[in-house]
Amino acid sequence: MFLMNTNRVLIFITVLAVAFFALHNCWQSKPASEKWLYMNDGAARDYAGQVLGPGRGAKVPIPETLTHSVIEAYDTYVTFAPKSDSHLVLAFSPNAKPPAPKDPASAGKDWLPLGDSWYQLTLIPAGGQ
Repeated sequence: MFLMNTNRVLIFITVLAVAFFALHNCWQSKPASEKWLYMNDGAARDYAGQVLGPGRGAKVPIPETLTHSVIEAYDTYVTFAPKSDSHLVLAFSPNAKPPAPKDPASAGKDWLPLGDSWYQLTLIPAGGQ
C-alpha cells in the first residue's frame, strides 16, 4: 500500500513540475511589451485616465506599481518606459495614435498599435510600414 501512495506522490510532483516548466516557457516567450502590459495595464490605464481627464494639470500621485517606470504626460497621451528596459516605450492614447516623436533620439521610430489604446515606440523599416 505504501508503494502505491509513493508512486502517486511522484506522479503528482512530476505533473506539477511539467506544468510549471510549460508555464515558465510560455511566459519567457512573450515580448517585453506584453509582459509589461499584463502586469501594469490596469494601474497604467487608471493613471493615464486621471492625468488626461479630471486630473489634468494637477499633481496626480503615481501608483506604487508604476514607480519602476519613467512616466511622461503629453496633451493627448501618456508614455511609460520601464527603468529595467531602456528600449521599451509604451503609450496610452485613448483617442488616436500618438504623434511621431520629434526628439533626435527617436529618429526613424513611430508608434505601433498594440491594442485597446496602447502603442509601442518601434523602429520603422526603411521601406515604411
